[in-house]
Amino acid sequence: MKKERERNLKKFYRKLDDIQLYIFGHSIFEYRMKEFEEILSRHKELFGKVALDVGCGGGASTFALERLGLKVTGIDIQKDMVNRAKKTAREICSDASFILMDIHEVDIKEKFDSIFILGNTLIHMSLEDFVNIIKKINNMIQGNGVLVVHYFDVIRDIINQELFIKSPKIADKRVEFSYDLEKGAINIMVIERELREDLYEAERFSIYIWSPWILENIMKDNGYKLEVREYLPNCGILDIYKKYNKLRN
Repeated sequence: MKKERERNLKKFYRKLDDIQLYIFGHSIFEYRMKEFEEILSRHKELFGKVALDVGCGGGASTFALERLGLKVTGIDIQKDMVNRAKKTAREICSDASFILMDIHEVDIKEKFDSIFILGNTLIHMSLEDFVNIIKKINNMIQGNGVLVVHYFDVIRDIINQELFIKSPKIADKRVEFSYDLEKGAINIMVIERELREDLYEAERFSIYIWSPWILENIMKDNGYKLEVREYLPNCGILDIYKKYNKLRN
C-alpha cells in the first residue's frame, strides 16, 4: 500500500504539476517559501517551539517554519523529495530534519507543539485517510497543541479553469474532469492519444474535495476546536485547530 501511494504521488507530480517548483534553487521554490512564511507569520504565537511538517516535499514549507523560529521535522513519502530536502538543508545550513515516512504508518515518539499539513497535501487524502491520520496525530501533539491545515477550494479552481495544471508536458493535451460521488473525489483524465472517437490512451488521477465545513466537523469530532480561519488568494484556506485534552460529547 505504501509503495502504491508513493508511486501514485510521484506520477501525479511529474505529470500534472511541475516537479521543478519543489526544488531549491528555482525561483518558484523561494516564492513558495516566502509565501508560507508570510501566511504563517501572522499566527506564529500559536505554534509553540517544536513542529512537524507533514508532506514536506522538497522542504519549502519546512524551511519557512524554521524561519519563524520553530524546530521542525519534515516527513514525506517520496524518497527523492526527502533527499532533495536534506541536500538543501546542508546547503543552507538549516537545522531542520527530514524523515522518509508515510503519514499513514507514522511512528514518531516525539511530541510536537504544532503539526502542519500545508500546500497540496490534503487533496491526496480521502475522508477515511484523514480521520485515521488525525488519530495518529493525537498521539504526537502536545496537550493544547495546534493542527494547522492549508488547503484549496478545488471546485472553484475547476470552475474558473485555474486548477494547478502547469506542466508543459500536458499543455497540448486534452484534460477532462469527472466527479466520483461515492469517494468525494475529482477524477482527472489526461488524454495522451485518441485511437478512435470512443477510445483513448489516457492517464487517470484523482484528488479529493475538501471544504471548511467538512474539515471543521471532522476536527470537532476528534477533540479540536477551530481557532483561526483565513481565506487566502487563489482559493486558498488556512485553518488552525486547537487540541483539547478531553473529547467533547
